[in-house]
Amino acid sequence: MQRFNVTKVGFCMRFPTSCLLLLIFFLLSSLFGQPVHAAGEIQNVNLVGHIGGSTIPVTTHGNYVYSALGPRLIVLDARTPASATPLGQSDPLPGWIADVAVGGSHAFVAAADAGLRILDISNPSRPTETGFAAFSGNAVGVAVSNQWAYVVDSLAGLRIFDVSNRANPIQLALFEVPETSYDVAVSGSLAFLAAGERGLRSIDVSNPASPVEIGFYETPGVTSFVEIAGSTAYIASRFAGMRIIDISNPAQPAGLGGYNTPGFCLGLTILGQHAYVADGDAGVRVIDISNPQLPVETGDFQTPGSPAYTSAVTAALGNIYVADGDRGLRILDVADPAQPVQSAALETTSFAQNVAVSGSHIYVASDTSGLWAVDAGNPSQPVPSALLETAGPSMDVQVVGTHAYLADGFGGVRIIDITDPGTPNEVGKYAPTGFFWSVAVLNGKIYAAASTGLHIIDAADPANPVKLGQHVTPAPASNLTIVDNHAFVCTGAQGLRIIDVANPAQPVEVGVFKPADTAVQSVDVAGNFAYLADAGKGLIIVDLTDSANPVQVGIASAFTFAFDIVVSGSYAFIANGPFGLRVIDISDPSNTRQVGVFDTSTTAWRLAVSGNRAYVADQGGGVYILDFDAAGVLPETGGQSFGVTIVENAPHPARWLTWLPGTAQSAYRLNRKAMTSGTIDSLPPAGSLPRNATQFTDESQLTESIYCYWLTALEGTTPIGTSDHLCVMPDTRSGGVILEDFTIRLNQSQFATLSWKAPGDQDAVILITLPWGGTQATTRLLEKSQDKITVDTKGEQTCFKLLAVRGQEIGTTDILCAIPGEATP
Repeated sequence: MQRFNVTKVGFCMRFPTSCLLLLIFFLLSSLFGQPVHAAGEIQNVNLVGHIGGSTIPVTTHGNYVYSALGPRLIVLDARTPASATPLGQSDPLPGWIADVAVGGSHAFVAAADAGLRILDISNPSRPTETGFAAFSGNAVGVAVSNQWAYVVDSLAGLRIFDVSNRANPIQLALFEVPETSYDVAVSGSLAFLAAGERGLRSIDVSNPASPVEIGFYETPGVTSFVEIAGSTAYIASRFAGMRIIDISNPAQPAGLGGYNTPGFCLGLTILGQHAYVADGDAGVRVIDISNPQLPVETGDFQTPGSPAYTSAVTAALGNIYVADGDRGLRILDVADPAQPVQSAALETTSFAQNVAVSGSHIYVASDTSGLWAVDAGNPSQPVPSALLETAGPSMDVQVVGTHAYLADGFGGVRIIDITDPGTPNEVGKYAPTGFFWSVAVLNGKIYAAASTGLHIIDAADPANPVKLGQHVTPAPASNLTIVDNHAFVCTGAQGLRIIDVANPAQPVEVGVFKPADTAVQSVDVAGNFAYLADAGKGLIIVDLTDSANPVQVGIASAFTFAFDIVVSGSYAFIANGPFGLRVIDISDPSNTRQVGVFDTSTTAWRLAVSGNRAYVADQGGGVYILDFDAAGVLPETGGQSFGVTIVENAPHPARWLTWLPGTAQSAYRLNRKAMTSGTIDSLPPAGSLPRNATQFTDESQLTESIYCYWLTALEGTTPIGTSDHLCVMPDTRSGGVILEDFTIRLNQSQFATLSWKAPGDQDAVILITLPWGGTQATTRLLEKSQDKITVDTKGEQTCFKLLAVRGQEIGTTDILCAIPGEATP
């Protein structure tokens, strides 16, 4: 994504009508004052326990090694390399740990979308978070020097923080990079940025508030890691291998030599005269660098982790520590660099694809290692019991009695005896051609969703499963559930297929539910309703009274990326991808509402539920054990997700106001304020709107320069809640190419979500943003087909305008504005 910074003067010369943006901020500040920040993404859900997660970063400081298990920072004692048992670990952080650096008694963590996290490690057995700096971006690298922390934001560049107050880090500067950056190393007053396709950048940070690039070196690959040793930089360049660069003159870095490793070079460490390279699926490569102009490979160690996840290495007290992604941490004895030997390993339950619960144990399908048995008798401290490696990749697991049934990808269906969870034993398999995604077991039969459709298997004798029948679906089957004599099978874009399996030898499709633009990922059935997790639409509720003609009766579309769903009582638990766990009240299918949220660290993919306890397989983030607090659910006040849409009705566009329903209000009052005169009108003029209203169209001809809207929920005549405040500057559009239905929402947060309909024949779309109090507008070039974007207002009143560009012809929308911090429950 390309970014533009335009001063107010230059901006007004190019787009005169958009200079009306400047007027709004003085008007808004006098009415509303300073905004407040939104709360975090946790609602009525409590963390009980956590286990596993990918191991990506690893670093050393003194006698200790610091790495990660998904969202947890772990500490190992380097003085005991024969033991890989963590000395201590932190509570799960809100983001996935991408990198860690240590300075003094604190660890500085780059935690992806959770920004910079700072942990006190003075007691290595109990790392404790003391402060953080959140920002709209993706923290992937970090270095620390004195009181400064240097954080690589892959979406923006290099952020520099003053961390002298560990509880309150303050950003001093942002050094912007137009392409993706990955890592940073600091030496004295210089920072060396691994800037991806833009190579290695030398940055003078003697004044941390004003970093200046003084030199660069264009590498042949994608520069993703840098380590400095004296006047030499060693960089990992992915498919171009390791490169060695002389930085004695940082203004003119010069290449010395390189070695093109056989794999995917992601990280390295220097110990003596050797470089130890994390080389993806090629494991660890040992390179003799005594002659930097002619490095030579002298040894290697093949790690068991999946490709591109052998991502980092470090050295401590003569040993090498390897972050092996989904297979944990490996400790290598390199007394003989030509023959590294593993002395210990810390295995991890990642990559968690699904989870099943049976008694005091949970069983995790890990797509790169097989089946994990985990003792969760103490759910706050789950402990791995055993790992059974399978042909894999393991995608789903169901437990019935003393057997676990595993959908093992290309390995088919595996049947595993778990009479003793500490020694799981495969006793049977069904492995025809195809990729197996999901399994369900009922009355001695296995029902499997595969790339080749629905398979029905007799498992009365677990050692000899026998195929009974098969139904070829119009697209690969990814998930299913069985109720009575019907299989409900998800087929993505081909929707939900309802198959009669009363005669397993001849399964027959009897119904289909296929809404437009669907991406059905998962299904659960309760009573006469099917509950669908749809990756594009959220939760869809379907009435199955007539299974031949299923009918949609409800939808919760305020979120997308719904990948899995389990219904328990009057609640639907949804694995919501990058947004964690969502709990939806489905007691009224036509009027659902979100009542629980827990934002996990990576991608909530599948889940199991027992009562109000959810076990969430968070892929690289491991498994979260979460309790939903149903007692904390209160009657919801309507008016949330308040939005303003410009409807292009010439000559004066109408405003379409929409919101989500609630249960606590008896009526609504819709307010519109003319900001210049201060006149406040109620819509409609006759009075309030009914309690079940969810929209209103304001077709009034507006004559002033700016109007703001908000919704008040009433109980009788008493206000019980207020929506976000959103504003429009009417008649500020121009040109012939109009991006229709321009909409703004805040969703009770500081993040403005903008959406629109593009005419389809523009060359590009440009978003113009101007925060109140700022001295310049910013513009952002979007893809021509893009129709949605979320922007961090940073808690400030902010205005937006879209431009459609086609050759020399420019068309603009009206200006819409957001005022964060005004919504109340």
